[in-house]
Amino acid sequence: MKRSSRPVWMMPALITGSVAALGALGTLAVKSATYITLPETVAEAVQKNTEQDQVLNKLTGIQETWQQIYQQQQQAPNTSVAPPAIREWRDPDTGQWWCCEEWSGCDRDADWYQC
Repeated sequence: MKRSSRPVWMMPALITGSVAALGALGTLAVKSATYITLPETVAEAVQKNTEQDQVLNKLTGIQETWQQIYQQQQQAPNTSVAPPAIREWRDPDTGQWWCCEEWSGCDRDADWYQC
């Protein structure tokens, strides 16, 4: 017996159905590949989060230490300020010592006083 051929109007439907089936298989393959690698991706994300948490904990500790130092400096009077530097000079004629505070520049005679 001779096999009858399909009607012409069915051919576009068969081609469209075949392309749709191949597209569905491709989508299934991509989704399953993503699903297969999901545990590794989650493990990597957890590891990265753990590292970031450790860094944040260190930064928080540093910030707290500096905050304590700042508070201690605000509470204690500032006694560590150095006195102004003084330049001294001895007059060879009179033997008198003259002093000048360096912040004033010591350029003019008025800046000097007897020590």
